[in-house]
Amino acid sequence: MQAASGDLLTDGGLSTATDEALAARGRKRHISLTMPHFHALALAIAKGHVVGSLPVQFAEATARSHGLELYELPVGGEELAMGMYWHRRYDGDSAHAWLRNEVRAVLEAQP
Repeated sequence: MQAASGDLLTDGGLSTATDEALAARGRKRHISLTMPHFHALALAIAKGHVVGSLPVQFAEATARSHGLELYELPVGGEELAMGMYWHRRYDGDSAHAWLRNEVRAVLEAQP
């Protein structure tokens, strides 16, 4: 997989650090498809003639099961900022808070 997917940002834009790195080299990518989440993108890559950029941990975990080849990005490669979002009505919900803490602990334990 190489950089060429449409990374839809939470603000609805498509420009990412990859685009900035390409622009600095006088290049740009041509986005033909955007997907709502990484698994949908992995399936699209597996079934079509497209390339896409995925977080390395997800790509490594799914490459074998989808028959994907992995390649390092030729530009960019900065760490992605991770965030959790929930409706404010769940701020005080103890079960919801427990789940958020579990997710945070798993992510912080990653190398």
